Amino acid sequence: MANDELYTHQVEVWDAKKCAQFSKRRSADAYGTKDPFPGWTNLYNGGCVREEKWYKGEVIPLPEVAEGYEFIQELSWCWRLVHTETHNKEKA
Repeated sequence: MANDELYTHQVEVWDAKKCAQFSKRRSADAYGTKDPFPGWTNLYNGGCVREEKWYKGEVIPLPEVAEGYEFIQELSWCWRLVHTETHNKEKA
């Protein structure tokens, strides 16, 4: 019998140091292709086993971030962590 439940992770709380590192990180896929934006969140679903139980997928909520950082949505792409002040200067 299939388990239709989703496993939900706890919300993380990130300090300014972790936010600064993540917002500048630009990861790559298995072929070496760089992500289009720094701070891009990659989440994949397709079934998982957590605590010896199979779930159809995972819910990984965005973390609470330090003051001065925010997640913005790149339409049709992803959520991305940016330093608010720097990002506002880039938009101007």
